[in-house]
Amino acid sequence: MSSNMNYLVRSPDGKEYGPADRGTLVQWAQSGRLTGDSEVRNSLMKSWQKANEVDFLKLHIVRPTDESGVRQKVAYKVAKQEN
Repeated sequence: MSSNMNYLVRSPDGKEYGPADRGTLVQWAQSGRLTGDSEVRNSLMKSWQKANEVDFLKLHIVRPTDESGVRQKVAYKVAKQEN
């Protein structure tokens, strides 16, 4: 997905939003407006992808509020190969 591309978002309830640029989607993800269950596609493509699978959004998706009331970012660990 290109960095100057516009994207569409489909929420879990089926509502569509956009077009919006990457920066806007990152803001939506950080605020909880765009969840991991939301779907994203660039405006030129037909196929949707889960937001938590989109490279530039992965680290910005927040989990729902936990028992203590604190929102936490989804942690993604990348295994490093030892040479």
